[in-house]
Amino acid sequence: MNALVPLDDFAAREGGKKFLEDFFPGLMANSYSGGKLWSIPFQRSTPVFYWNKDHFREAGLDPERPPKNWDELREYARKLTIRDGDKVNRWGLIIPGTWYDWTFEGFVRQNGGELMDPEGKRIQFSSPQALQALELWVELTQKDKVIPPVSTWGSTPPDFVAGRTSMLYHSTGSLRFFTDSVKFPFGVGFLPGRKSYGTPVGGANFHILRGTPAENQKAAWTFITWMTNTDNAAKWSIASGYIAVRKSAYNTAAMKEYAQKVPGILVARDHLEYAHARMGGPNFTKARINLVTRIEETLAGRLTAKQALDLVQKETLEIMRGK
Repeated sequence: MNALVPLDDFAAREGGKKFLEDFFPGLMANSYSGGKLWSIPFQRSTPVFYWNKDHFREAGLDPERPPKNWDELREYARKLTIRDGDKVNRWGLIIPGTWYDWTFEGFVRQNGGELMDPEGKRIQFSSPQALQALELWVELTQKDKVIPPVSTWGSTPPDFVAGRTSMLYHSTGSLRFFTDSVKFPFGVGFLPGRKSYGTPVGGANFHILRGTPAENQKAAWTFITWMTNTDNAAKWSIASGYIAVRKSAYNTAAMKEYAQKVPGILVARDHLEYAHARMGGPNFTKARINLVTRIEETLAGRLTAKQALDLVQKETLEIMRGK
């Protein structure tokens, strides 16, 4: 769209490499394209794993040990689900709808695969790694029946707070809400892995729009550097639960004090060791919504996992090419 101003010159005046190296590499991965810097991380997140420690104790599980891999995830979810006949009174696990694409991207990474690169040049939705991941979701939903077949991103944090689910995949940005709302001990951990741990990154960056006057661009950069400075990055993370985008933020007195009370605030930071750039490319929003729709159809039993991913592969190629 030619809508943005490259930020390389602005960053150079702040110290260039030294300035940029204080931002986590996993969060900077989506800031570059064509060898140029286009944005600075601000409101950034990864999905993390939340669990209800009281439910773990009731089910005979170690409340301090979340599932480490897919096999344990499935085993724990079975033990934690409570049924009354055909009615489920408590779900063992929820992987929220609405943003299935984001969480699914993490599962594929955990399985050694990649759905799509950040610029939409490598599209691999029908890979064996993706198929195994989606088949796991189908087994959890249709065979084990430990995940609700329908859910939304916004409804599932209240479900966790109310004890209607024992384990939940959700954004680190929900941590403050849980910290303020949950009345039981809960844990925050890495997403369970398979071949390795893996997580996508999400959230938003600051950009400067092309076509605005030079003085306005300069003022915008001043705001960006102020909003993301060490102290403000720490304050924002503490207040919201989102990741503090600068490494130095975790050395501030405020962050150290908060981490003593809420150690979960450090999980997303440590998770970044296994983070990858968010997939993207031309017409990505349309492609993302299409992927979510196909996953929903699969979990509802209207498509097999292979049918869904073969369709997504074909449809994404067409969408990216503007067809």
